Amino acid sequence: MGMSDMMMVFFTSAHTPLYSKAWTPAGAGTYAGTCIFLVVLAFIFRALLALRCRFSELWNRTRSNEFWDADLELGAAGQEREAWRVNKALTRAMLDTVLAGVSYLL
Repeated sequence: MGMSDMMMVFFTSAHTPLYSKAWTPAGAGTYAGTCIFLVVLAFIFRALLALRCRFSELWNRTRSNEFWDADLELGAAGQEREAWRVNKALTRAMLDTVLAGVSYLL
């Protein structure tokens, strides 16, 4: 099949359900509200992604300075690396779970 045999179709309908049949816009206002919801959800996704990228830095800022050196340990090559902490790992796991859920909805 060549490119000339393929049809290009743009589908626009204000009555297409979003996630389920219960979320079907009834008119132009609810369709606009659904579009605004998706844009807000995309902003939330980008904010969570930015938070995830800077998670370690932000986590260390919230800790007190007296424990800063206690979180460092020597790795196999003699380089300092951050020690593993349960509360930090659980917080990062929850953030990743919310991030995965929001990305699935998008």
